[in-house]
Amino acid sequence: MDAREYLLGRGDVHQDEVEDIIRVAQRLQGDEGLSHYGGLGRIPGLSLDMDVRYLERAVRIYRRQKAEAAKVAEDAARRKRWKLGRARSMLGAALAVTMALGLTLYILGLWGSGNIVHERQGVRLAEQHLAEAIDGFASIAPPAAALARMPEAELDPLLRSVARGDEILKRVEAADQLDIALDSYFAQQPEPRSGRAAETWRATRAAQETAHHKVTVEAERYEKAVDDWRTEVESPYGSVAVWLGLSSDTL
Repeated sequence: MDAREYLLGRGDVHQDEVEDIIRVAQRLQGDEGLSHYGGLGRIPGLSLDMDVRYLERAVRIYRRQKAEAAKVAEDAARRKRWKLGRARSMLGAALAVTMALGLTLYILGLWGSGNIVHERQGVRLAEQHLAEAIDGFASIAPPAAALARMPEAELDPLLRSVARGDEILKRVEAADQLDIALDSYFAQQPEPRSGRAAETWRATRAAQETAHHKVTVEAERYEKAVDDWRTEVESPYGSVAVWLGLSSDTL
């Protein structure tokens, strides 16, 4: 019986399946007949005589193999879909965690930035009060120096440092040096005992002491404000704010 005609005549074998089934049947029947005339056939397209039993068995084996292949393919596709779904779920969870963490960090950064800004404003205000105190002390230094007979050659450099220092703490240091110098020269002069001279002496000395004391107090407040600002910058919230660029770690 011609194998191709038989398979196509079954009705349940598709044309594309014929050659595959024939190859299965050939393996079952063996290749001995391929070299003999009237055997399995040597040239494609010519008559290919085969035993129906081998063809029937080949159809069953081919169907089973095809079903198994389809099952394997389906299992592989199912595993692939599961892995893809799992990867998407993990990615979604990771993105959700990342977004939540990012939002949390941003909120913490905003909180820290607000605290830093508040403390920086405190530093600016303290610096302003300190500068005013230094200016006040500088204004009473010339009449005090004149009364103490302090030479202008020594007064002027200190006074310039007090009045025009680049850094506020350097101005404080200059004010301290000027106060010490004034005290030294006052100590070298005899204090008047009575009259207008005595009143002027006591008033000048009191103004000097009061003005310098104010500088000392405002300097302590300024340093405290700077420490408070630095504490906020170095705090967990402040560190996040600086790291996110929401605030600066410099005054």
